[in-house]
Amino acid sequence: MEGLTSYFGLLDIAQPKQDETVVVSGAVDAVESIVGEIAKIQHCRVRGIAEPDKKIKYLIDELGFDAAILYRTSHDLKEMLAKACPNGVDISFDTVGWGISDEELETAPESFIGMSVGKNIVKQLVYVG
Repeated sequence: MEGLTSYFGLLDIAQPKQDETVVVSGAVDAVESIVGEIAKIQHCRVRGIAEPDKKIKYLIDELGFDAAILYRTSHDLKEMLAKACPNGVDISFDTVGWGISDEELETAPESFIGMSVGKNIVKQLVYVG
């Protein structure tokens, strides 16, 4: 089920394009890690948000994410996102209930797509622009 949620959520709903920045919350979990890998296959810039430190290393070294943010110890998420996503966030994929952050929306281009997914259905879909 995780693969289907990842595949259809990202490719059918969010429809990432090459060189877009995809931010994945809870990025080491089943659905989220697959979303990141699919985004990489689509030639996107992938940023993961996770915890603890060893999971950050796993995202970059094993899954090929371009960057990762340590969620709980990032005192200034806006600053961390700005560093990790200098061109803003094009797609936000959240399945852990953190929701689409104000910081992501502040840096969002007009084509921003934000998704909060739970129990294998899309609960929140935000289009800006």
